[in-house]
Order: sequence, then C-alpha cells, then structure tokens
Amino acid sequence: MKKLLTSIFALLCLVMGVSTAQAAVGDELDAIKTTSNGWASYTPSKNCKIEEEGVTVYIATAVNGSKVHLSSITIIPAGVGVFIKVNKSTGSEQTLHSIEMSEASVSVKGNIITPVLSEDVNLSYSDLNASGKSAYVIGSYYDENEDVTFGGICKVNQNVTIPQGRAYIILDNSSSDSKSFLAFEFDENTGVENVEVVNNDCKSFYNLAGQKIDSEYKGIVIGSNGKKYLK
Repeated sequence: MKKLLTSIFALLCLVMGVSTAQAAVGDELDAIKTTSNGWASYTPSKNCKIEEEGVTVYIATAVNGSKVHLSSITIIPAGVGVFIKVNKSTGSEQTLHSIEMSEASVSVKGNIITPVLSEDVNLSYSDLNASGKSAYVIGSYYDENEDVTFGGICKVNQNVTIPQGRAYIILDNSSSDSKSFLAFEFDENTGVENVEVVNNDCKSFYNLAGQKIDSEYKGIVIGSNGKKYLK
C-alpha cells in the first residue's frame, strides 16, 4: 500500500520555508536549498542558469489525471516559477550554489507553476476551497512495496504562507479530483532549450508525432520553421 508522507512536520518543512529556495537579491543570486528528496521550487528575479552537475530544472505544463507533466528547460527566465531536481539525492537537504545570471532573452509558455517573486504569498484555504481551487506544493510519497520515494506535489489543507523565491501550483479541484498527491511525469524529449514560442516565421505548429495542432495544445511543439518550442 502506498503511504503519503503527510505528517505535520513534513508539510511545514515543505511549505513554511525550512527548506527554502531564496529569491534573487540585488545583482547576486542566492543559494537554493532542496528538500531531503532533492526537490526545490524556485522563482528568480533575473534570468539565470544553474551550472551544478546533476541538476535539472523543470516547468509544469499540464495535469494528466493523477500526474503533473514536467518539461526540462535550461535557462530560467526572471519571474518564472520552476521546480528543480538534484538527480542524485543524498537523503538530506542540499544547497545549490552555482547559479549564474544569463543575458539570454527567453520566455516560457504553458507553465502552470505560480511564481512568488517580490514578497511572501498568503493563501487562504477557505477562500481557495470556496472558489473550487486547491494549492499544491513540492512533496513526495513513499511506495512501501517498491521501497521508493517519488516526487510530486502535495495538496495544502490549511492556510499557508509561500515564502518569497519559492513557487506553487493552483489547480481547479475538478482537474485534480481533489487528490492529496499528484506525482510527476517527465517529458520524453530531454534537454529542450527554453526558447521563445511566439515566432512570426511560424505559420503552423506540430506535435512530436508530426500532427498539426491547434492553439489550445500545450507542451513541446515543432514550428513550420523546423525549430522546437515550448507552448
């Protein structure tokens, strides 16, 4: 039987800032602290790139049933919320220091992660629930049968403050079926650059199977110019 790691202590660590991804201040970017399973949320105030080996940065592009679909990016645009994974987890909190500012002009489309940039965000559980929405933060669950801990997002069932420099997700209760935990699933195409989606040279877009897609499609697409974009 799968067991959710939803103890009060674990939830406070995830939400209240025990493992804090700090925001950028001035001309320097602060270190990012991960949770014990190697995940962190982050919102930079400047375009940046994490240079440490074995670290992957993701945006979330869709919710598919009980899964949150993640796509990897290279450059994090200023003010964009992302999830970060240290691929080799040590079982304890880790600190990422190699965060470099980037001069590249980039943007991301279709990201459902909500950034927390200028100040802490106070979320009211009763207000969210009344509007048919729920807040989710980085979390994990443990599969006793496989003895494996999986990354994902945990539903917050109380008033909560999301610290500056972190990020979270707001979902309609209908889209998540009010599940307490949604696991991550990953894009099969890795190493996709964080590029501009709006391109005047592209008259049409196609999915990775070569099928023409409409304006509502979300994910990695191929423009009529042959380049890949994140939509």
